[in-house]
Amino acid sequence: MYQTYIGIDIAKSKIDIAFNKKIYTIKNNAIDIEKFIINLKIDKSKTLIAIDLTGGLEVIARDCFYNNDFKNIVLCEGFKVKRFSQSIKHHNAKTDKQDAFLLIEYAKTFEKDLINYCPNNQLELIKLFNRIESLKQYKSQEKIKLSSPNLTSFLKQQINDFITYIDNDIKNTTQQLKDLINSSIEKKEIYDYLLTIKGIGQELALTLLSTLPELGHINKSKISAICGVAPIPNESGKTIFYRKTRGGRPLIKKKLFMAVLSMIRYNQEFQNKIKSMVARGKSKKTCIMALMRKFIIIINAKVRDVINNKLIIS
Repeated sequence: MYQTYIGIDIAKSKIDIAFNKKIYTIKNNAIDIEKFIINLKIDKSKTLIAIDLTGGLEVIARDCFYNNDFKNIVLCEGFKVKRFSQSIKHHNAKTDKQDAFLLIEYAKTFEKDLINYCPNNQLELIKLFNRIESLKQYKSQEKIKLSSPNLTSFLKQQINDFITYIDNDIKNTTQQLKDLINSSIEKKEIYDYLLTIKGIGQELALTLLSTLPELGHINKSKISAICGVAPIPNESGKTIFYRKTRGGRPLIKKKLFMAVLSMIRYNQEFQNKIKSMVARGKSKKTCIMALMRKFIIIINAKVRDVINNKLIIS
């Protein structure tokens, strides 16, 4: 599919670029990166660039290449690249230069599964959402303190004032998060549609948009695994062990669990499904997990249709 592959390992002060079987080490700043890009005489549309995802240090290189019409950029997660490295390496040495070449091999192997970088406000969404969740934890802790015995009236008033302050912060940050979603036409369409689905309220819709950018872009198996609701096979020879769910993004799993519990009370289809599974000897926890998986698969399919403009939102 691609004719040229470029691997970029990111450090705080420098970046190592693997290209055409050579390594180029330059400073991690826009001026030096722009100079390097100008000297590249390659077909940009047939070039795949794999960049090491390093918690923000990759932003300068990513933006420089993207703004110079290199649209095929993939951001590679360190954990996945490390596991890939362990599966193919025959030595234990590790250097930044080797990592740059490793990124090329990773991109070549999984290029069909990797999603190209597309500039959006996802990073800001995640930061705002994480802030809201942190504030909710602070509020929960303060409520626990409020219920402690022998608390003086002064401390009670102080805690209540702090809880009120946290509530205002949650409200303001949530509004900021909504405004950010409304600034993107696609995200606004998805958010508005999510709210029309039975069982999805504001909290779950904001969670999915903020922490699950893959929603609507990948298949049902991958979306289930990311949300931690996919049963993982455990077999050896003729022995077939019980399949269990593990991993995934815990916050999404938690929100889906609460949403499905609510839907079981009001959704006749879900009620019939859980009764049928219980009648076959399944535990209620297993039934709820199966419904969570079904729910996120339905959401993923509908959001995909919204993205592809196949679904008209009324």
